[in-house]
Amino acid sequence: MDPSEFDFGPGPLYILGFYLFVMIGLGWLGKVRQRETSLKEFYLGGSSFGLFVLFLTLFATQYSGNTLLGFAGNAYRQGGSYIVSVMFMILAITVITLYGPRLYRLAREFGYITPADYIYHRFGSHTLRVVCVILLCWGLGNYIMEQLVAMGHAMEGLSAGRIPFMWGVMLLVVVMLVYESLGGMRSVAWTDAVQGTLLFGGCMCILYVLLTSKGGMPAAAEVIQRDEPLKYQVPDAQGIRRWVSTLLLLGLGVSVYPHAIQRIFAARSSVSIKRALSGMAFMPFVTTLLAFLIGLIALSRFPNLSSMDADKVTLYLLSDIVHQSAFT
Repeated sequence: MDPSEFDFGPGPLYILGFYLFVMIGLGWLGKVRQRETSLKEFYLGGSSFGLFVLFLTLFATQYSGNTLLGFAGNAYRQGGSYIVSVMFMILAITVITLYGPRLYRLAREFGYITPADYIYHRFGSHTLRVVCVILLCWGLGNYIMEQLVAMGHAMEGLSAGRIPFMWGVMLLVVVMLVYESLGGMRSVAWTDAVQGTLLFGGCMCILYVLLTSKGGMPAAAEVIQRDEPLKYQVPDAQGIRRWVSTLLLLGLGVSVYPHAIQRIFAARSSVSIKRALSGMAFMPFVTTLLAFLIGLIALSRFPNLSSMDADKVTLYLLSDIVHQSAFT
């Protein structure tokens, strides 16, 4: 589909411009609020994050543009079997909850700044530390690439093609580099707090609209069962093996993302970590489940999309909602 078919109007561009301006402003404010010039201050925000900021920065980090676009696209391609995405996100939070408070106490006692500091302190091997850094950067690089693709699609769709994919990616990368360079982790956490609030509110609104319009999920399930029966079936033995491997690979992998561990180190107290993770345990049902439902509902409304277009189904549904709105 052509990006111009989205046609959200000029409103999203004004909102986006204001949003980017606010992000840079928070970066500058984070620089002003720096208490000292040190690695701990820059990379951990002085380990001062309370419950509210810690929860929102964890939320915005774990659930991002890739969740609403990439996960929805996978649900479109795989059908009902992709419900495993909710399960592996729950497992990831469970694993973080098991090791997070203990790792925080060690970080405070021994002054860890990065995950590699723990590896070196635990095993005393510089070679192992370098290997771990390379592996963590490899995983983080893939994560960043996913976010860049999602951001590019979002910018192109919201602007109805006025901002090409690559220009959208470059613009957002520059903005992120500016506010992160200015205020370090403190600025990142404050921008995450804004993004997390918007993400949570937006997810709740989209979920309500999708489940109450055009018959909601029951009508979508009926269409999928009729037109795409293979995507509506219970997984066979091979499908279950794929479920288990996906659950273990992604559930355990996501739980040791370096940017998630950094936020554990940045917490004000172990109590803040435990309470923030308790709240995070419910978030897969708000975001990952929403992405799954978006993919299935899009499958019933926009059949036979290419693999590339499948990653844009969230934008297609949003455009469909806007065009049906009583206010347009």
